[in-house]
Amino acid sequence: LEIIVQRQFVVFGRRHRSAVTFGWPTYLLVEPVEMTWHRAEILRRWQLSPKVTGISLHLTESKFSFVPGQWLDFKPLPSSTWSPPERQKIGGYSITSIPSDLPLIDLAIQSSRHPVASWACAESKVGDLIDIRVGGTFVYKEG
Repeated sequence: LEIIVQRQFVVFGRRHRSAVTFGWPTYLLVEPVEMTWHRAEILRRWQLSPKVTGISLHLTESKFSFVPGQWLDFKPLPSSTWSPPERQKIGGYSITSIPSDLPLIDLAIQSSRHPVASWACAESKVGDLIDIRVGGTFVYKEG
């Protein structure tokens, strides 16, 4: 078992990658991370614990994918329950479902004073629309 830490960086306009191996399970860099926003609808909101809220989403399009270990960037769209602050806020949250569940996605969101987390945990409603994109490149490699 080994861990491979891979980093991508740019020097003078050229992409480079570095990797470090340790003696534990193998992790890998998922490339490229898609930066496209996808539309989703909130299907359900429930309490997982006193400080963590579960949210189920339904994707309205089919070109979305993720691998275990990645998270979602979550951007609410203006609605009756969300009025964006001066600058649009984005939150990043844990995906608790598996890729084969698509087009359904479950999230775990810890309550906080961050505007998006606060809205998602206390004010979001079934039917609210959000934009999501996958994030995270350091994930577990099966096998």
